[in-house]
Amino acid sequence: MQGYRTIHLQLQGFSDAEFQKLDSILALAEARMDYLWALSNSADADVVLVPDISLRPEGDLRPCIYYMKSGENTADHMDQGPGVWSLIVDEHQVPHLWQLTKVFNAVAESICQASETVAVDKDIEDAPSVFSEISEDVERVVEKEVEPEKTVAQIASSDTDQAANNTAPKASDPLLLDLLQPRADAGTDAVFRVCFESGDCFSADLDRDLYFSPQPIETMATCFAQCSAFEVRAVSPHTLDIEADEIEGGGQPLSHLRWYIALMSPSLDLQDQLADKTVKLKRWPDLGLPGCTPLIRLAAFMQSNEASVMTVAEKTEIPVDKVCAFLNACAQEDLVILGDQEAIHEKPVAADFKSLLSRISDRINAE
Repeated sequence: MQGYRTIHLQLQGFSDAEFQKLDSILALAEARMDYLWALSNSADADVVLVPDISLRPEGDLRPCIYYMKSGENTADHMDQGPGVWSLIVDEHQVPHLWQLTKVFNAVAESICQASETVAVDKDIEDAPSVFSEISEDVERVVEKEVEPEKTVAQIASSDTDQAANNTAPKASDPLLLDLLQPRADAGTDAVFRVCFESGDCFSADLDRDLYFSPQPIETMATCFAQCSAFEVRAVSPHTLDIEADEIEGGGQPLSHLRWYIALMSPSLDLQDQLADKTVKLKRWPDLGLPGCTPLIRLAAFMQSNEASVMTVAEKTEIPVDKVCAFLNACAQEDLVILGDQEAIHEKPVAADFKSLLSRISDRINAE
């Protein structure tokens, strides 16, 4: 974060629940922001945000951000004039972190450039007071930057209504999972630490696509399953490198962490989403993924058969909630194929499983 000023954002046309949700998302994105942002109900705010461009206050010359649904024709939004930005949201009217960060940084840069232009034209006698204010603010920022670790967001367990805009089956993602998605523009704030109320922590480096944890990630299963509240803390890359040297095995692929969070997170809503669909795996998931080994039998059936979620549960004798959780995790790896017609092999699952174990045994003995 490089700016010393706070940019105030007025929300118009949003409910209290939407206000609170956006406030949580904004706090989560703060680590990647170039400037501080704060929500406001005041008409004196720097920027106004509306859920639709038609709700932009008439005659309001302030910069305006408006929601644009994913998939809308962008050509319809080309002539909105200067000082207007569109922010793509999913079907639940929720912006993704990388998109929100990109747009808000662009708006902030525009505002601050305009402010600098105005400042140049001010009388020189105003300079002492202006620089005094800047100096005080810069001192506060410097104090924040030298802190070894700063909490940049506190996320409650209720802030978990994120949904992906993919064709693959996917349960509503907790904000934690969205936070860990790869982004091309993660920038200098790509390194951070996530700490749960239980005291469990892990660190993530989006640039290197790695996560670091002194304990096996499986020890945090309860945190993921309960969508526990957590804090996001800024960590310098240098600090993380020092800590990584003391972690046995070093960093692990971030995709493994995303898989495990999806596997442990509530996902029964997939049962309703896929009520009239069949599912099948494109290929086996990596057996090295955390929590995958106990699901070998389920993976064997779904790789060889195409069936509904209920049929998969019935044939494998695995509870529906575990089938949905496995599907949710496999969707993170882009392994799921949707269909509309079942194709079940007559060979019992037990036989498939025994055949699999036999092939694995043969391969081990051959080596």
